Amino acid sequence: MSTMLAAVYTPGNDQLNLVPDFPIPEPATNEVLLKIKACGVCHSDVFVLTDATDTRTYVMGHEAAGEAVKLGSSVASEKIKLGQLYAIWVRFTGCVPPPVGTPPDAVPAFGLGINGAYADYAVVPASQLVPVPDGVPPEIAAVCADAVITPYHAVHTTANIQPGQTVLIFGIGGLGLNAVQIAKHFGAKVFAVDIRPESRALAKEFGADEAFSTIELANELAKGFFVDTVIDFVASENSFDQGIQATSATFGQTLGAKSGTIVLVGISRDDQKVSSVDLVTGHVSVIPSLYGTIDDLKEVLDLVSQGVIKPQVQTAPLKEVNKVLHELRAENSDSPEA
Repeated sequence: MSTMLAAVYTPGNDQLNLVPDFPIPEPATNEVLLKIKACGVCHSDVFVLTDATDTRTYVMGHEAAGEAVKLGSSVASEKIKLGQLYAIWVRFTGCVPPPVGTPPDAVPAFGLGINGAYADYAVVPASQLVPVPDGVPPEIAAVCADAVITPYHAVHTTANIQPGQTVLIFGIGGLGLNAVQIAKHFGAKVFAVDIRPESRALAKEFGADEAFSTIELANELAKGFFVDTVIDFVASENSFDQGIQATSATFGQTLGAKSGTIVLVGISRDDQKVSSVDLVTGHVSVIPSLYGTIDDLKEVLDLVSQGVIKPQVQTAPLKEVNKVLHELRAENSDSPEA
């Protein structure tokens, strides 16, 4: 039996087990065997490893792109072409993302309960594959499958950003930086918030009209700063409180004015506390947004191929996946407002 290198999650462990002789899977009738070319390291992976509550053993890695090398017996060769690079859209239970708070072991998704792409090969249903346009490298195609599709769905679908609107984005990490570019593409005036000076500078480099530290934003709020929409990738108690202020009609607008909207994308262990008085008198809507549709992924790949969105990536070999996950975990711990 042919084998491969795979990074396997085992219950109770905060590191992945690197297995050098994991069996290369055979595609079922409706599946395609992909040679994985790149797989993104995601905050969701860190969340699973930190909580260590998942009771299953599986290959992790859900943000991926790979080359089709073998088709299941019912997969039409005119639909899926051998040698073509594909990005993987993750299908959650019920074909939609699960509600926040769903136990990890209740979500049988690719790389999150079902064997994923921290491996040399993976099998995926043909219906979840999106062809990658020529010129888009594998590492960029991989992050499109989560780190770009998630902010795209939040900005375009959930918030429905329109030209001329104002948007405040909390957290200029990978997703937040992509959100800046997406919001600018849809014609918004964009403000960014991050505690790190280098992240604020990067936000402005990629199109933000202004970038604030949380202290600077507090000063602006005291002067009546107001936006139509907040996209919150941090979801801390402080970012949520500042988001309420920034979208409340009583801050900088009169009662009865058009309401502001907070789109929550980030997941944290902070409690988000707000009174009904704040929401009702401030005309504020709070909407969660998680992942995106397969059509979102197709649109994102097209925009990336045109150079409209330019994801920033760094690469490392699969054997260093635990080192990369550790660095991401440390970044989360050191920079709660990132």
